[in-house]
Parts: sequence; C-alpha cells; structure tokens
Amino acid sequence: MKKRILFLLISFCSGVAYSATFTSQASGPWSTPATWTIVGPDADGIPDSGDDVIINGGFAISLAVVNNNCRDFTISSGSLTMNNRTLRFYGNCTKTGGSIVGNGPWQFYGNPATITGVFTNSGNWYFNTGSAVTIATGSTIQKNNGFTIYTNATVTNNGTVRFTGGSLTFNTSTSAWINAANSLLQVAANITGPGVLNCSASPNTMVYGAAATTSIRGQTYHHLIIQNSLATSPVLAGNITVNGNLTLTATTLNCSNRNITLAGNWVNNANTTCTNQALISFTGSGIQTITRATGNTETFNNVDLNGSGTVRLNDTLRVNGSLNINSGTLDVNAGNFAIRCLGNFVDGSAFMARQGTVFMMGSSAQTIDGISSTVFYNLHCSNAAGVTINFSKAINNILTVSAGAFGPSGFGGFTLLASGSTTCARIAPLGVGASLVGSSWSVETYIDGPATAYWQYLTPPMSSPTLQDWDGDTRFYMSGTGGNDGNACCPTFFSVRTYNTATNTYSNVTSINTVLTPGRGYMVWMSDNLNSLTAPLIFDTRGTPNFNTVNRAVVAGGAGGGYNLVGNPYACPVTFASVVAASSATLNPNFLILREDGSYATNPNSGTIAAAQGFMCVASTAGNITFTETCKSTTATPNVMRVLPGNMVRIKAGNQVNGIGEETTVQLDPSGSESYDAFYDLPYLPSPYENATHIWTGNADGNQFILNNTGTTQDHLFIPVSVITSTPGVQTLTFKDLNTVTEYNCAWLEDLTTGARVNLNAQDIYTFEENEMGATRNFILHFERTNDCTFDLQNSVASLDAQTNVFVNSGQIFATFEFTDETPVEISMYDLSGRMVMGQTTMNVSSQTVALENPDAHGIYLVRIVRGNEVTTKKIYY
Repeated sequence: MKKRILFLLISFCSGVAYSATFTSQASGPWSTPATWTIVGPDADGIPDSGDDVIINGGFAISLAVVNNNCRDFTISSGSLTMNNRTLRFYGNCTKTGGSIVGNGPWQFYGNPATITGVFTNSGNWYFNTGSAVTIATGSTIQKNNGFTIYTNATVTNNGTVRFTGGSLTFNTSTSAWINAANSLLQVAANITGPGVLNCSASPNTMVYGAAATTSIRGQTYHHLIIQNSLATSPVLAGNITVNGNLTLTATTLNCSNRNITLAGNWVNNANTTCTNQALISFTGSGIQTITRATGNTETFNNVDLNGSGTVRLNDTLRVNGSLNINSGTLDVNAGNFAIRCLGNFVDGSAFMARQGTVFMMGSSAQTIDGISSTVFYNLHCSNAAGVTINFSKAINNILTVSAGAFGPSGFGGFTLLASGSTTCARIAPLGVGASLVGSSWSVETYIDGPATAYWQYLTPPMSSPTLQDWDGDTRFYMSGTGGNDGNACCPTFFSVRTYNTATNTYSNVTSINTVLTPGRGYMVWMSDNLNSLTAPLIFDTRGTPNFNTVNRAVVAGGAGGGYNLVGNPYACPVTFASVVAASSATLNPNFLILREDGSYATNPNSGTIAAAQGFMCVASTAGNITFTETCKSTTATPNVMRVLPGNMVRIKAGNQVNGIGEETTVQLDPSGSESYDAFYDLPYLPSPYENATHIWTGNADGNQFILNNTGTTQDHLFIPVSVITSTPGVQTLTFKDLNTVTEYNCAWLEDLTTGARVNLNAQDIYTFEENEMGATRNFILHFERTNDCTFDLQNSVASLDAQTNVFVNSGQIFATFEFTDETPVEISMYDLSGRMVMGQTTMNVSSQTVALENPDAHGIYLVRIVRGNEVTTKKIYY
C-alpha cells in the first residue's frame, strides 16, 4: 500500500509546471544565471516561458542569444538592450520606468495578456496565433516599425499607438485590431492583409499619417485623421463611415469615387480639395461644422444631409453636384457663408439662410426643389441653361439673375417676402439675356400700420394681374368693386380709382376683374375695416414680375397741369432721376407721393421710389415714362411710403357697459374746406355692431363725416360733433393725437345739452350719462388761435385713461392700448365687492389689443390698469 501511494504522489508531482520570478541583481546578459535573483523552482537559471522577469535596481540587461522567453515582464529601472534578438512574452508586459534600447522583434503569445507603459524602442512586434493582448489605458507605444497580427489573434488598444514608419499587417481574415474608447492608432504606412480593423468605438481616433500611407481602408471609424505630404494622394479603398470628426491635414486626397458618411465635423486643415469625390452624407444628431483653412472655399461633389442635427458652415461651400437637405438643418452660420451650387439645390427639411447668398452657377439646367418652404436671403443665378423652382420657395432680400431663365415651374412657386417698412425682397437688375419665367410668383408689399385709413397710390409689380389679386387678401378692404367686401354706402363708396390728367378727376374702378396695368398708378383705400388699418398689412401680387423695359404713356397739360399717376412696375426700388433720363417724355425732375394725411411728399426717400409704389409726376411734353433694368436700386427702402399724420385729431366714442364704439377723425388741412369734398372727405358709415356708440362730425350743410378734412383759415373753428347712444349708461368721448396739432394752440369741447365746457388742453376724456337708447347728444369742438391757453396743445400729454380702453366682444373681455412705445403695465380685475377676480398681471404693450381672463360669472367688474404712477379704472359689464 505505501508503494502505491508513493507512486501516485510521484506521478502527480511530475505534471506540475514549475515557474519562478527572475529579478535583476547585476548587469549582464539575459541568458546568464548570475544576472538574476531567482525565487521559485528553476532548472537552469535562465528565464523560460513560464517565468516572470523583473528588471530594476538600475541594472543593464542585454539579450545575447537568438530567442529569449518570459511570462510576465516588468521593467521599472535600469535598461534592456535588444541587440537585434527576439524577446517572447507569454504573459503581461509592463514598463513603469527604465529604458529599452536597440532593435529586435517582440513576440506576444499571451491569452489574455496586457501591455502597460510607454514604449519607444525599435523592432517589429508580432501577436502570434491565438493571442489576446490588451494595450492598457494610458499606455503609449511609439515605434518606427509595425505590428503583425496572426491567425485568431486580437489586439485591443486602450492607449495610444503611433507608428512613425510602419503599420499593421494582418496575417489572415481572423486577425483583429480593436481601437477601444479613448484610444488612438496612427499608422505611417498602408495597413495590409485581410484582417479586421475595428475603430468604431466612441470615441477613438484613427490616424493615417506620414508619407507612405497611400490607402485608406473602407470601413467605419469614429474620429478619422488623414495626414500625407507626398504628391501621390492617399486613396479611399472603399466607402468610409466616420461617426466622429474627419480631419484632413493631407495635401491631397483621392476619394476614388467612394462615399463618405460623416456624423461629426469636417475639418480641412490642409486647404486641399479632394479629387474624384462621390457623395458625402452628413448624418449627425448635433451640430456638425464644415471648416476649411480660413478664407477658402470647401468643395464637395454631391452632398446629402441625412441626420437630425445641424450642419453649420465655417467657410464658403461649393457643391459641384447636387445639394440635398433630406433631414436636419443646413446653417450658413453667423458668418453668412455663401453656397455655390453647380447642381440641384434640394431642401426637404430646413435651410438657415441667415444673410448668406446661394449661387446657382451650373452649366446645365438646375432646379431648386424639395418639400420644405425654403427661404433664401440672397439668391444669385448665373446659369445660362436656366434655374427652375419646383416647389414653394421664397426670398427675403435680393434675387439676382445675371444669365438664363429663372422662375417656378407648374408645381413650383416663388415669393418675394416683405417683413417690415424697410425690409423687402427685390429683384436686382437682370443681366443681358436673362429672364423671369413662370406665372406662380408672388410679390409681397408691406403697408405700415396701425394707421388711419386713407388713400394710397399703388401699382402692380407683376405683368397684368387683376384687381382680384389684391381683393383676395382678406385684410385688404375694398368697396364698390364687386369683391368680397361688398359696397359701403350710401352712396356707394368706391375704394379703387384711376386718375385722368385731362380732366384732373378720378374714375372709379368697379370690377375686381379689372386688369392692372404695369406702370399705371391706382389710388386705393388702404384699410381693413373701412376707417382704419388696425395693424401692418402685407398683401401680395401674383403672376410674373415685370422685367426689362416697361413703358407707360404720359400726357402733358390738361386740367391736371401735366400730372400723371404712374408707378414703379418692378419688384425693386428705382431712382427717379434714372427714370427721367430713360424716358422719351419730358418729365419734371420731382415727383409726389400721397401721404396718409392727404398731403403730398416731394421726392421722399432721397428720390428712390419703392416697389409697388404709385406716384405723381409732371410731364411737360407727352411721350413715355420709361423704366429700365438700370433704373433699379437694390438699396432697401420702405415698401410703400406711409407718413404718420400731423394736425389730425381722432375722437373715439364708447360706453362703460361694453366699451364698443366708433371713431371719427378731424384733419386740419390748410387747403381744406368746411364743405363736403368727395375726394378728401369720407361720409359717415355706422359700425356693424348694433350696440356700439355712434359718432360723427358735421358741417353747416348737414354732412356727416368719418373723416372731416376741414380748412384752417379761420382763427376759431366750430366743428359739430354728434353722438348717438346704442347702449344706455355712461358714454365716453376720448380725444387722441391732440399734441400733433400745430395749426391751433387751444381746443375745447362744448356740450350743447348741459352747457359744460371742457378744456381739451388739460383733459382728453369727457363722460356723460345717457339712459335713453337712440338719444343724440350734440357738441361743438372748438379750435382757437389764442394766447389765453395755459399751455399749447403741442405740450399736452395723453392720459393713461385716454390711451386705454376695455371692451367686451363675443363673450371675451379685451384691453386696448395706444402707446407709441412699448410700455410695462399692470392689469387686475375686481368685482364690485372689491374681490380680485383676475390676479395682477404685468405685461409690456404698445399699440395693441390683448385678451383678459374672463371672470367665472357675469356681472359688473372693474379693470385696474397701472402705468408707473398713473392708475385708471374701467367699469365693464360682462
């Protein structure tokens, strides 16, 4: 029995793999036992594949035989000299200090194994069959030579590996290199072999660097940097996908008709244009930038935006093929960088034009397409083969067509936008042979407001539209034309007229089917509720814009003294001096614009006439007034001139039940008269609201006016005012714009029922009680030139009470404000017991109406409005 146990013990022990730890104790060869202190079983005093080696103590170790082996290797001080010998690692390799010098191959067999530290020695490294080696985080390997990875071997890089002269060689298709997150691999020569290069982890960086790198593997990368200084371009060996940034420092790059898919930034630090491009597709979800060396143009062939983020230009972009915004946003950036497109421009998502310019500059026919309603800032077309709009697009600054035909197709539309009194899109002078085509154009015109309704001179910027085109804008009020606003009466008020020089009279336009003639001026009633323009009005004219030479016959003499009502026919301002020079008729160098107050302005806007602006000019000999492309001026000017009136007083009548009433206007005009003038005066038209308080002014002949244009030759004016109560209760009269009166310095109101006299220099609201529905109260409004006033009207300040109103309409409570500038106010609402039913609300208001929060129950409520130290309270029945 003892013999059998001893035999088994000997048999078991014979299968044990002996390992030892070799620690340097003296400088000397690796293969000399005297070099080492050995802990553990060892047969020959020389490290083998199962032994760990530690070099420290400042000793210098050198390789003396061909092949040298170890399991785990650590050097913390001292040195290891390779002497062109081979060192094999069957475990981990760690360098925390010391140095490794000389050339010689390293072979790695470990699975798993780790390489840790900073390595700069020469010599090729080999990762043998079946090995699995990880380069630890924070490790750096910088070598002139390369790595070879054999069958079923995998190297996972968590650190930084730079080859200054070599690269990776994959022995078989099962060889693999993995760039893990936050790692970097830089090669200095082509990667060879069929193995797997996995650089997709986020984030990691792959660098193709140095002169010998001429082939870029087609695959997925995170960050990709391409460096090359040779005349021979590096070539894309396949399509590449870059999930991070793509950076070029190579002097050239041959894309070899391969596609690039990019989710990060394009950074072209080499200022190079890639040759043989195919498609670059931007697919990021955040902000992607396109950057080239400052002041240069980045050039692509075909560009697609397929991501959900924003592609932002940092330089001018040239696209030799098509630019397709399939998703996401293309942003020209705050630098307003230009886009030069030689193919189609297709916007199916979002284009942020800012103040940039898109150039359509191809040599074959181009289209602007895509389902998005693209708004360009500047658009410049120089393609002699033409540019076609295939969907609804717009522009808000300057369209330049220097060559070819430009315009929308049957399915397209193009709008010139107007957004403010001095901001409007316009068509610059056309180049020789250039043309505008298609009928689906829309040119917007901006009329400033709010304003009192009055006559406006207009003209169509399109070729022969009908009046229906203007009447079709719902806020553009028209009467007597057979349109959707019907007929204001009685008699019928005709809101569109033409001028006859021979008779010095205006003729009514009675049909919305009337064709509007380019170059002819029309006098149009500018309002949206007959007596006022409640807000800025933007209306459009549709068709094909007028271009090239436009002539309009003008006549001399006649009862009108040679005055002709004409208009700028272009969707662009013109300078009148250039029109005078181009015309065959002899024209006075001055022109007149009809102002909102009924007076004329001479040569406004420094002699520039806005698009769609009608004007009066004087012809001393008959002929044509001629407009040519060279007459255009792209300098921004008001779309249509409107001047806030002076010497105009508005009187608003209302009540303290529902706040609804009417307004009448007195225009103090030195050339006016007290008698009715059908051209300057407007007859009274009652409000369609039956419960509104009615008001009008009159004259000695019994005429009733909404607008009373009266003369100022008398030192004391007596203007009759009548008010009819439709809702019994307290009635209010509010006098507005008294401080614009310069013809008189005193104003007062006389109540003919009570005899009360109200000094309007000091008080701009008058109230009276009227409990009988339909009762009329008569007043006299006095204007005087006298020295007896405490202060002149011009020094009067509108009260908060006069500048605010509260009314009920369709079951909703509204507050109206008439401040010149934006002003902070506090609004609150109380019932008659003093209980707050709407909490104090602070808002900034100017000239506007806001809806208030309705109480829970119907009754009488008090609305309190505070502006600074001023307080007013309005009673309302809800």
